[in-house]
Amino acid sequence: PDSLRHEPSMEFVSYPQRWVNMVLFCLCAASNQMVWITFAPIAASAEIAFGMSAPFVNAMSLIFMALYIPFTFPGSCAIDRWGCRPALLVGAGLTAAGAVLRIGIVLLARESTTRHAAA
Repeated sequence: PDSLRHEPSMEFVSYPQRWVNMVLFCLCAASNQMVWITFAPIAASAEIAFGMSAPFVNAMSLIFMALYIPFTFPGSCAIDRWGCRPALLVGAGLTAAGAVLRIGIVLLARESTTRHAAA
């Protein structure tokens, strides 16, 4: 009979905070990709500054893509365990730290090559 059939009513509510979280996630993902893609224009400079071959420099860029997929699993676990906001803050902080580290290394290499050229 119809009285025994119970269909749960599933009503989804779209909270404004979800849109904010989605925009923040997209911005973090975009900044992460920008850090990776901005390596292409300086590949030739990196070859000269670090004295490496072109295939080695390109391999260093490819490491990002190879590690991106495995690191999505700990990222997903962090979102499940801590929530979206804290996990995004940690991810954004690590991306910023990596970008600052890369800038520092490039500046040190540039200073080193300038010293060798002057000597």
